[in-house]
Amino acid sequence: MLRVIFADQGTPEQLTRALRSAGAWADGELARARPQIESYLDTGGPFPERLHLIALVVGFYGELFDLMRRFFGDAADLVETWDATTGVPTDATLRGILERTLRLAEATRSPD
Repeated sequence: MLRVIFADQGTPEQLTRALRSAGAWADGELARARPQIESYLDTGGPFPERLHLIALVVGFYGELFDLMRRFFGDAADLVETWDATTGVPTDATLRGILERTLRLAEATRSPD
């Protein structure tokens, strides 16, 4: 995300590469976890008495890595349409990102 924040110091191609690299990393993390997850399902793993806790942690990281690979892929696709990393107008796609995030934030508000 630091590369995104400072992307106006580089080119869209550099930002696209950084985003795709981050997405590939997240994809790789999921792929590397697969044998261990299969072992948990088949045998309960090395600590079957803790599998209920392990499942929660594995589930969290699985969701996080999936979110990252989808987000970075979508962001890279968007950046590929840019001519530069400065002066990019806030179009419907970018506005939609902000609006979706606002809805997520509003969903966490407690009633007064």
